[in-house]
Amino acid sequence: MARRHRGVTLIMVVFLISVIGVAGALAVQFGYMASVERRQALVEANARQLLASGLAWARAHRDQLPASGESRMLPVDGLIDPMAEAQLRVTRCDQAGTDCITVETRVTLGRIAVNRSIQRTIAPVTDAVPASPD
Repeated sequence: MARRHRGVTLIMVVFLISVIGVAGALAVQFGYMASVERRQALVEANARQLLASGLAWARAHRDQLPASGESRMLPVDGLIDPMAEAQLRVTRCDQAGTDCITVETRVTLGRIAVNRSIQRTIAPVTDAVPASPD
């Protein structure tokens, strides 16, 4: 009489199914982590873009800068990802005799939130023509 090894085959099948399940779970976890990192990078890029935009606005609209110690909220429509929420604020510093501004931004996308700020002195506008290289 020939003996059959049905128990060994069953154990191998159960082991293979569990290995496939663990591999699938790891693939899902790594995919989720990559998605979170991609969204984090998007929010960081949006915050940097808003800081640059606020600084450019302050340089172009020196006459509309808020008084010392006060702030002004700027519109952010069309500047960032439509799914994100953002705030952009320009504040004049309390340093006498300088055109010092602080640009602050907060960008949120789902549970990811980024706060960034930058402080710069705006150089006075001169009407002088730059020297030619001749």
